[in-house]
Amino acid sequence: GEYEAALVVGADGVNSLVRRTFGKPLSREDVCICFGALVPGRVSMPMALRFYEGFMGYAWIFPREEATAVGIALSAGADRKREVLVGKLREFVNEKWERAGLEPPELGRPWAWLLPSLRYQTFQEQEICGEGWALIGDAAGAADPLTGEGIYYAIKTAHLLAEALMNNKMAVYPALFRSLAEQSIAKVSKVRE
Repeated sequence: GEYEAALVVGADGVNSLVRRTFGKPLSREDVCICFGALVPGRVSMPMALRFYEGFMGYAWIFPREEATAVGIALSAGADRKREVLVGKLREFVNEKWERAGLEPPELGRPWAWLLPSLRYQTFQEQEICGEGWALIGDAAGAADPLTGEGIYYAIKTAHLLAEALMNNKMAVYPALFRSLAEQSIAKVSKVRE
């Protein structure tokens, strides 16, 4: 159907239709691909991260109360073949489980998702709002370029946009976004390599 609105807010993720319609989509070099799984049951092991030489990304194991999150992420347009990344993830998980004296878990077919991982140049040049549209969260590229953490930024950018709208000053949203991101997202994007 057709709808009329004074403002369209893109809160629709890294492949934002709003971003592609009104602005410029994120390039492959500004997106991180992740594969992960939840291993059921509680395990007694520490949180673990592994960074690989020549590999712009990392693998993780985050034990939780009822399950352990495991995953691997790779950014900056490198070799993103599923079998390569999932193979690295399985090796990492098996090694850590064996080191803890546990039988390595079956990961099945890990799920995949994309996260924004902006290069500094993209961060500097991107538009996050215009006449009748605005972007927040992953759609705005608001995630830590190294870890992919985005929940805080999704909530914070929504708050900043709401603040600008409540004050009838939509034009200040880019400056509010930039002041938030300059202290975190932009700083990390400058040094992540």
